[in-house]
Amino acid sequence: MNKKKKVVIVGSSIAGAAAAFLLAKNFDVVVYEQKKRNEIGKKLCANICTDLFGEIIKSYGLDKRRFIKTYYGHVMFQSENNWARLPTKEYEINRQKFIDALILKARKRGAKFVFSEKLKDVDENEKITLIFTKGKKKIREEADIVIGADGASSKVAEQTGLAKKRKFFLAILASLNRKEVRNFDVKKGENRVFVGKRFGHYAYISSSEKSIKVGLMDDFKKDVVGEFRKFLLFLGVKDAKKIKVHGALIPKPSVLKTKKRVFLIGDAGGYQKFSEGGIIPALLSAEALKDILFEGNYSKRRKLKRRTSLNKLAVLFFSFMNDKNWDELIEVMKDEKYTSLVAKRDWFGKEDFMLLLSPKIVKFALRALFT
Repeated sequence: MNKKKKVVIVGSSIAGAAAAFLLAKNFDVVVYEQKKRNEIGKKLCANICTDLFGEIIKSYGLDKRRFIKTYYGHVMFQSENNWARLPTKEYEINRQKFIDALILKARKRGAKFVFSEKLKDVDENEKITLIFTKGKKKIREEADIVIGADGASSKVAEQTGLAKKRKFFLAILASLNRKEVRNFDVKKGENRVFVGKRFGHYAYISSSEKSIKVGLMDDFKKDVVGEFRKFLLFLGVKDAKKIKVHGALIPKPSVLKTKKRVFLIGDAGGYQKFSEGGIIPALLSAEALKDILFEGNYSKRRKLKRRTSLNKLAVLFFSFMNDKNWDELIEVMKDEKYTSLVAKRDWFGKEDFMLLLSPKIVKFALRALFT
């Protein structure tokens, strides 16, 4: 009987735990995570997904209803002088509960998880040797295949020379109670997105049953914290400087290269959307990796790479837009032909891409770029 190849996954969040579940049938899988077990999934973020999330996890034997916290049936887009109410079918998931379910599923298939051990070094020889540290203790692990699922500032990508030319957004987020937002009546299940020069790449409010999440992200080199404080003042939040904020690096969409025995998934691989949604790309990149390692089939990765490249173009395009352009774009989106595009952004088919090339959209894009 042939011995199973050893796969070491670095990072146990959504991408890493999903990959562990998918690969454990055919490989000897060990997942290393630098955080403690009870810290996994506690990252403060919007955690909003389209319904593609539910379709993906069906194949894992999981029901989306276990993880949904809040449903969002529409999103309000607001620029300096315009606004539109667009239909969506989205929901906020309980990130920690979902990751716990993935880890349990992966363990049942034989994957091992090691927590509180930090990657220090990767040596690529006949066998790949990884050095982890736990306090002063060093742990040596050999692998046939290494998978980096360790986030935007991936140590695997850095140690294996795959991290060149990475670019980031810095996302700032705070959790507030409803009464603190005095300038807007934010009801449960309401999602608002603010666009324009004063809101960075964009800013948002998402309201669940118990709290309101307020976020803003922009280029990593800017004063994003300062922009966020001004956004809080815009919302009518008193003592904005006293609000506790959380920050996270978000990779700008751009698929990083891989090697024959080293792969990057999720944020580590640059699989992101222009709108900061990393959960679905994390799951899709794990699915694509499974096909590569099981069948040598790169079709899912190519498809995901194309979609990520389109998101990269969207980030570049939006960086050129001024407030007047945003006002015009929101006016275009009020047309019934285009209102469904936001809700379908993870499901785009050929007809949807053709709609993006319609004369009305093309004329707007040319005005935004050249005026």
